[in-house]
Amino acid sequence: QRPVVLFIDDLQWGDPDGISLLLELLRPPNQPRLLLLVAYRLEEEPSSAALLLLRNGLSGELGQSASIVELQVDSLSEQEGEALAAMLLPSELRQRAATIASESGGSPYFITELSRSFADGSREEPSADPVAVHGLTLDGLIRARVERLPEAPRKLLAAVAVAGQPISRAATALAVYGDAIETDEPQALALLRSECLIRFRHAQAGPQSPGPREELLTYHDRIREVILAGLLPGDVKAQHLRLAQALVSCGHVEPEQMLFHLQNGGDLDGAARYAVQTAAQAYDALAYHQAVRLCRTALATGKLTAADELLIKARLADSLVGAGHPKEAGEIYMELAGREPDNAFNRRRQAAKQFFISGHIEEGMQVLESLLPLAGLKIPKTSFGLLGSLVCYQLLIAVRGLEFRE
Repeated sequence: QRPVVLFIDDLQWGDPDGISLLLELLRPPNQPRLLLLVAYRLEEEPSSAALLLLRNGLSGELGQSASIVELQVDSLSEQEGEALAAMLLPSELRQRAATIASESGGSPYFITELSRSFADGSREEPSADPVAVHGLTLDGLIRARVERLPEAPRKLLAAVAVAGQPISRAATALAVYGDAIETDEPQALALLRSECLIRFRHAQAGPQSPGPREELLTYHDRIREVILAGLLPGDVKAQHLRLAQALVSCGHVEPEQMLFHLQNGGDLDGAARYAVQTAAQAYDALAYHQAVRLCRTALATGKLTAADELLIKARLADSLVGAGHPKEAGEIYMELAGREPDNAFNRRRQAAKQFFISGHIEEGMQVLESLLPLAGLKIPKTSFGLLGSLVCYQLLIAVRGLEFRE
């Protein structure tokens, strides 16, 4: 009854099942009166399943029936970056503008931070060369700023960097501070936000998360990379496990996020058990893409029993069917047929169906020809044989009739 604008930020972290639903809602006929705005990081496009699915959807029927505009918010040019740096620097340091623009990679955020660092350095040590003082590299600047932080905010920043993606504020605080949350976390977070090292994201409720929540992430991926490079591998593994435990305690559990922390924390047994459980939940919720990823994660751990492995293989094949990958599903059904003698006929029948659906007719025929004799049937080899079988079956139907017999 009135115009609607829907804005989705950070779509690179989206879920393919959600994108499938969105495309279905937008597909003609009877398209809604909707302005849809989506934003994402361009460098994530090749690796994000959600973005690839959206691209495919927009190139099909939807792309012909809707008005689509793409606006690339690109990096600043060398000239633009130099002009911005010159505006931010004191007059005596403007000769450094070109160097700052080059080091920043065209990012306005990094130009601002580098320029601020130079200006602060010149005020603290007017006689010193800012390049010598700060060693004008972006990584060096980030390291220096992190090293100057007090212990409490530094630990919080390290945990957010280890998380690698948006993570519940409550869970992160619990993992870092334990019982000292109320005294340490608010001040630490305020400092990190003022220093433009961490930012907030508001997340809505999900199947495993009962209500909306605040999430934390590093202000820029470059910050996260520099912080991770300075952490010891043992500390990173321990932090992953603390984050996993805190997510469970706070009830802010997202299946793939939990698996990420369990795997990187070295708890492969826990990851396998969790993947088996959540794959079933995802399949029941029709979240087939997520179920596929969870099943593959469970199999990759190498910690499943033989019975659980067969169960997960079967669920993976069923999920691939739901996600629209019939050829892969057919191959797994054939593998299961060789490992489940009592159910081999049914598995091969499922495989044949998926091969035919995906257009792999020869593979489907090979499987079908091996199944029909077991059912007392055969495929006519010639057109005359086909005609004869049709006449024969028509006569049988005429003699038997079509009434139901239990």
